[in-house]
Order: sequence, then C-alpha cells, then structure tokens
Amino acid sequence: MQATRTMLLLLLLQLWSVSTLQKSVRGTTTSLASVTWDGTNGRFDVHDGNRSDAIAWGNFTNDINSTGWSYLEIYTNSFFMDHQQAYAAGLVEARLTRDLIKKQFNNVYGNYCRDDPVYCHKLYGYLETNIAFMLNATREQSMSDPYWHQVGLMLIQLAGIQTGMTGAANYVYVGDNLTPNVSDVLIL
Repeated sequence: MQATRTMLLLLLLQLWSVSTLQKSVRGTTTSLASVTWDGTNGRFDVHDGNRSDAIAWGNFTNDINSTGWSYLEIYTNSFFMDHQQAYAAGLVEARLTRDLIKKQFNNVYGNYCRDDPVYCHKLYGYLETNIAFMLNATREQSMSDPYWHQVGLMLIQLAGIQTGMTGAANYVYVGDNLTPNVSDVLIL
C-alpha cells in the first residue's frame, strides 16, 4: 500500500514537472521549485521545477496584479526525517517567495529602525531571548511532547527560509544552520 502511494506520488510529480516552469497569463506567474538531498556530501540542492527525488517541492502562483492574492503550496516527502522535510520546505518557500518577502520587508520595515535604533535593539534582544527559550524547550521536550516537536520543526523551517533567502543553489547540512537567527525574516 505504501509503495503504491509512493509510486503514485512520484508519477504525479513527474507529470507536474512536465508542466511549464513559468507561465504568464494575464499577469499571473507560476513558479515551481524543489529541494533534493545529496547524502554523500550532506547537501540540500535547490532546483527550479519539480523533481521526482525531492524532499520538498512547491508551486507559487503570483496573481497579485490581477486579484491581489498569491498562492503557495509546499509538499514534503515523508520518506525523509521530519527535520529534513522542515528545512527543505523552508528552502522551497524562500526560493519561490524571496522577491515578495524582500518587497514586504522593504515596504513595511525598510526604515523602521532608522528613527529609533534603541527600540530596535530592544526588539531584537527580546526576539533572541524568545528563540533561545524555544530552542531550549524543544531540545528538552520535543522527544516526549508533540507540541514542542512541532515548535522545533517550525523553527527549522524558519531557518530554511532564512538560509534560502541568500538565493544559493545548495546548502551544506550542519546542525547550526537548522537554528534560526533574529533577522529581517523573523521580524516579518
């Protein structure tokens, strides 16, 4: 049964990847991306389009100019460990929405700290303390408490988004890069 579902999933992925990588219709742009795992050198690789061997893959439709909305769908492969799926999902999300994330930050927070740097220093300090608390709680409780397990996965996905915002094609898998920093992404 599991093998049948996996084969069906791979077939659907291949059919989906045959579709156009980017199409423009009435101002709508659809982008596809996926992340694969190279276990020989511990590296996540980010690809445009969808690959059948992906840990995570996604579809982003930017219809903001037509309808005011954009749509993001991200899927993960349950064959991989939870933390790999979460990090890969973050990398896919960043790959597909990086431009909108940057625009949102610039529109809302671009000059936010210019007039009151003391406040921003306090804000970043609070966020660092909060993340440290969450990381400590997930280390201590994620194996026995489903809530803290999910919080840990959310933090790992955030770390993937932060890392993916650099736009690089691959990322070496190191335990430290699974921890988010206080950054512009976290402020959003």
